[in-house]
Amino acid sequence: MWEPITRVKGSTEVRPHGRDAALRVVYAQLSRAPPQEWAEAFSYSPGGVTLGDGMQLEGARVSVWAEPNRLEAAVAQIDKRIALANRSYERNVLPALRAEDERRRSAERAAADRLAAERARVKDL
Repeated sequence: MWEPITRVKGSTEVRPHGRDAALRVVYAQLSRAPPQEWAEAFSYSPGGVTLGDGMQLEGARVSVWAEPNRLEAAVAQIDKRIALANRSYERNVLPALRAEDERRRSAERAAADRLAAERARVKDL
């Protein structure tokens, strides 16, 4: 069952930017490593273009660069992107996954029913 990805509250870290002393890198931990389709929704705009905002997703960790006076806005930006990726995943990916799961379960039920009928046919022979 799908549970939306969230940012782990209290996991946010701020570190100096490696190449620009005027910037910081904000790191945040996600509730778990997301599925590939979610990661793609997180990293690309609806038109399939890479978002050039300095945000990166690596496993269950997000990072974004920000000016020191914009750290709170950077965390809010992370939260917004997580919410957008959750909505995209729920709208565009989950329906197909659920339909495939239902087809698989239906096929398994049909196979079990056939086997039960075959066993019943030869039970008293």
